[in-house]
Amino acid sequence: MLGKYVLVQYVLVQYVLVQYVLVQYVPGPFVAGEGRGRGGRNVSRKERNVAEPDLGTLSSRLLSAVEGELFARLHELGFGDLKPRHGAVLAYLEGAGIRATDVARRSGVHKQVIGTLIDELTDLGYVERQNDPADRRAKLVCPTERGRAQMAAADEIMAGMQARHERRLGRDVYAEFKRVFADVVDHQRRAADARQ
Repeated sequence: MLGKYVLVQYVLVQYVLVQYVLVQYVPGPFVAGEGRGRGGRNVSRKERNVAEPDLGTLSSRLLSAVEGELFARLHELGFGDLKPRHGAVLAYLEGAGIRATDVARRSGVHKQVIGTLIDELTDLGYVERQNDPADRRAKLVCPTERGRAQMAAADEIMAGMQARHERRLGRDVYAEFKRVFADVVDHQRRAADARQ
């Protein structure tokens, strides 16, 4: 569930920022490091990242803001041993367990990194590896009692963030934002997968 909420939060902020940029600025084609901004004047990369940020810059800002709020609140609730990097696993954790390879595929994070994060979360007491009843050769990453408590807290925090943005933008605008943003994310992931 957390993965869905993070994606929706991500989409919301991206949509609002992109709409603002589209209304405020009419950028020209950009050359590495330089480009044309409002009124056709040359702008530096620094100026463009402030006034007309690209998708990567906006995505990074949103992820940092979501992680910042989420993990600050989790720390207040007694989960102070978690780090934002653990979100790559926790966002995709399921109550009945999930294979590490599925976490890697869904998150887009390399499976060796996911394995290291699972080891850390195991040491912290949030997850444990169990045999997969569907395949004796495979293991499932399953939440412990502490892991389930964290999942519930994170879901509540993310639902609050979403509700805040829905109130601010309106239900219809927010729903359209999520739809469009999810489409952009899916398209970008397919494009990235095709290059590999």
